[in-house]
Amino acid sequence: MTSQARAHAKVEFETPLCFDAAIPLDGDDGVIAAAVQDADLPALLAALAVMTDNPALLADDLVPPTPPMMVRIAPQGGMSPEAQAKARALVTKVLIGARDSGWPRAAPSQDMLRAAITFLTKQAGDNYLRFLMREIGLPEDAGAPKWDKRALAPRRDYRVAVIGAGLAGVAAAYRLSQAGIPYVVIEKNPGLGGVWWNNAYPGCRLDTPNFAYSFSFAQKPDWPQQFSRQEEILKYVDDVADRAGLRENIDFSTEVTSMRYDAQKGGWRIDARRNGADQVYFANAVICAMGHLNRPNIPTIPGQDIFTGRAFHSAEWPDDFDVTDKRVAVIGTGASGFQIVPTIADSVRSLHVFQRNPAWMLATPNYHDDIKPGMSWLLKRVPYYGRWFRFWQFWLAAEGRFPAVQVDPAWHHPISISALNEELRQGCLENLASQAGERTDLLEKLTPSYPPGAKRMVRDNGAYMGALKKPHVHLVSERIDHLTPTGIATADGAHHVLDAIVYATGFHAADYLAPIEVEGQAGVKLHDFWNGDCRAFLGIVIPSFPNLFILGGPNSGLVVNGSAIFTAECALDYTLRAIEYMLRHDIKAVEVKSDAYEAFNAEVDRENLLRAWGTTKVNTWYQGRSGRPTVTWPYPILEYFNRTSSFDPSDFKLEPAGQ
Repeated sequence: MTSQARAHAKVEFETPLCFDAAIPLDGDDGVIAAAVQDADLPALLAALAVMTDNPALLADDLVPPTPPMMVRIAPQGGMSPEAQAKARALVTKVLIGARDSGWPRAAPSQDMLRAAITFLTKQAGDNYLRFLMREIGLPEDAGAPKWDKRALAPRRDYRVAVIGAGLAGVAAAYRLSQAGIPYVVIEKNPGLGGVWWNNAYPGCRLDTPNFAYSFSFAQKPDWPQQFSRQEEILKYVDDVADRAGLRENIDFSTEVTSMRYDAQKGGWRIDARRNGADQVYFANAVICAMGHLNRPNIPTIPGQDIFTGRAFHSAEWPDDFDVTDKRVAVIGTGASGFQIVPTIADSVRSLHVFQRNPAWMLATPNYHDDIKPGMSWLLKRVPYYGRWFRFWQFWLAAEGRFPAVQVDPAWHHPISISALNEELRQGCLENLASQAGERTDLLEKLTPSYPPGAKRMVRDNGAYMGALKKPHVHLVSERIDHLTPTGIATADGAHHVLDAIVYATGFHAADYLAPIEVEGQAGVKLHDFWNGDCRAFLGIVIPSFPNLFILGGPNSGLVVNGSAIFTAECALDYTLRAIEYMLRHDIKAVEVKSDAYEAFNAEVDRENLLRAWGTTKVNTWYQGRSGRPTVTWPYPILEYFNRTSSFDPSDFKLEPAGQ
C-alpha cells in the first residue's frame, strides 16, 4: 500500500450489486401482447416459470432445440412457429395475471431454478448446474467470498495491490472489498475502463453480445443495444465502481514501472510514477488485471518519419482529429478497422483500406440495432428477465462455434479443418458473395485463405461491404512498401496520396505484463523467464513468482466460445481461494510448482495444435513471438470453470509465515 493506511472497503448488499430492480408491470392487454411479440421467448419462459412457480411454461414442446451456432444464431433458439405461438399465448396470460394480482412474494424454489436452467440448456448434470447457477446469480451471488479476512485472520497485516482498473480490475476490487481485505488499485489512466477508456475511435463497440459481457455480480437489463457502444460500456463500469464504493481505493494516473519480490517480507515492492513523482507500494499479493489489449502495435514501415500528415493508432485517436473531407488511410482490417471504416466513410474525401489478411465475417444483422421496444419494455418490468436473457446469451456462447474449430484428423481439405468447419466456411462465403454482388473484385480480396476460427472473426451487418462499394473508398491488398511525405507507396508501384493514416493494427496481445519489469525469487526476471512465449498455470500463476496472480493471463482467452469477463471472474475466484488458504493456514507465500506448470502448459500446447488457430500459419494476435498460441484456451468454457473452482495446495510450494 501507499504510506497512508487504506481503510477496509467492505461492501454489503441485501442482494448482489445489480441494476435490475423491476418497475411495476403496467400497460393494458394490448401493450403486453405487443411487447411479447418483441420478446426473446426462451429466456422469458424461464424467467416467468421461476417467478410464478409454473412448470407449464417449461413444457417439452416449448424447449428450444438450439441448433449449432454457425454463421448465424437461430432466432428464438430454433423454436418452431407453432411453439412460438404457444409460448406467446402462455406468457401473455401470465403477464396479464401478474399485472392484475402482482408477483408472488415467495423466493424461487431451487427445483424450479434447476428446471428452468435445464429447459434452456438441456444439461442436467450437477457439474453444469453448479457452473450455470453461478452465472444466473439467483437466489444469491454464488461468486461472493464466503469468508471475511477480519474474522479469519484479524491480527494479520495483509494487503493486496491490483494493477489495472479495467473490467477485471474493478471485479477484483469488488471481491476484495467483499472479503474485507485492504487493497489498492493502481491505474495508469485517469479513469476506469481499461481497453474501453483507451479505445474511443469512431464506431468503437463490442463484438460479443453485451448482456453476456457484464459482471455476474452486476447484471444490467437496460442495455440499449445487444452490441453496445464504447461509451455505454464505460458508463457501466463507472456506475459499478461508484455504487460499490470502489473509487476511493483507486490511484489513477499512476503507472507501475517495476515489481520486485521481497522474500523476507513475503510480498512485492511496487514502483510506480504519478505526475512525474515516484510512488512506492508494498503488497503481500499482487493481482495483475492489465489485460492484454493495452499496448498498441504499430508496425515498422520505412518512411514513417517523413510522412507529413497525421498518423496514429486507433487506440490513440486524437480528440482534435476530424476526418471530414480528408484523404484517410486505415491500415488493418481486424475488429477496429472493421468498425472504423463504415463509420467514417461518408465523411472523408477518400478512404484507402490496406488489408494484409481478410477476416472471416459472421452475419450479424442486428449489430448496430437498438434492443426492440417491446423487449426493452419487458426487461424493465419482469423481475430478473435480464438475468435470464444474459444467461441465455451466455449459454449460446458457452459452446459457441467451438465444435467448428476442432481439427478432424480424418478430414482432408486445402483450407478447412473438419466437415463442421467447412460448413461454417461455406456459410460465411455465401454471406460474403451475397453482399459483394457484382463486385467480384471485392469478393476475391475479402475471401480468406485460412480456416474460420484461425483468427478473430468479425461481426458483419453489411455496413463494411457497403462502405467498400462507395466510389471514393478503395480496398488495397497490395503490400505496403514505404511511406512518403504525402502518402503510402505499395509494392505494385502505386502511390496513394493521404492526409492521415490510422493504424488499426491491433496490440502486443501476447506480451503479458509488458512493459513492467517483474523480478521474482532469486532475481528471476519474468520476461527473460518467458523469453517471448508467455505461459502460466491456469493462466494465473508462474514458478519463481510467489503471490502473483494474473487475470486474463496466458492461454485463458476464450476466442470463439465466451467472453473475457467470464475467464477473468474464474481466475479471480481462484485467486481469492488462494488468498483465503494463505490467511486460514498462516501461509506467507504460495508459489506454483514447476512440474504442475510444465504439465499444464504441455497439455495446453498439445490441445491448441488441434484447433484452427494452432494448425495454420496465418499471422494472428493469438500467437507469441515463436508462433505458439499464447492467448487461446483450447477447451470448452466449462473446463476452465472446473479447473479454477478449487485451490489445490499440492500444486504449490507453501512457505509458512514466520520463516
